[in-house]
Amino acid sequence: MSSINRGKMRCGAVAAAYGRALLSVRDERHRSVLETGTSSADLYAAASRLDAGTERDELLSIADSLRPVEQEIYSDAIVRALSSGLGYETRIETGEFFTAIEAVKDHETMIVLVDGPDVITDQIGLSGTTCVRKQEEFQQALAKEGVMMDLNLKKHLDPRGGEYADVFKSAGRMHAGSLAKGIVECVKQDPGMNPLQKKGPFVKRQVPGTRKVLV
Repeated sequence: MSSINRGKMRCGAVAAAYGRALLSVRDERHRSVLETGTSSADLYAAASRLDAGTERDELLSIADSLRPVEQEIYSDAIVRALSSGLGYETRIETGEFFTAIEAVKDHETMIVLVDGPDVITDQIGLSGTTCVRKQEEFQQALAKEGVMMDLNLKKHLDPRGGEYADVFKSAGRMHAGSLAKGIVECVKQDPGMNPLQKKGPFVKRQVPGTRKVLV
């Protein structure tokens, strides 16, 4: 059994640890917002309920500037949790629409896609109910980094991957050396394949970054 998980991440819920996750956040306004557990998605949602005006513009401005900060701190926390915490070999690739993280250990591969506070994880190469235990271990390791992850678990009985298996297969054909890089390149060529595709007027696309590969 493998699993698809779609959810959101936040800081602040693990009071003793969130300081580590926010260590790289220099902007005091961003840090104070994140410490309360508020995300850019929350700010966009609040703005969508307001009429046009200064208050809505201010919320959108904060959300626009906060989202890439979330993307970076959550991606870094995920890499630390998977590599240092759980012993996976990790690779990270940042694209126009999301950051893709590939984690490999033995016959197992975990894919994590991060778009601001929004995340999708998928586990490939597992059988039985192993995916549930692996997911719990991942969330516990991430909590130690100061990040809570609320997930909606969808189980499926295919160790090759779930509803996004076609994306992963296309990614593998595009870049056999790195599934993370292949996913980024695949979605860049065909944005319609983006598993994190958003709807609504207040969601902004990430500006391409220059992130390093971590092994």
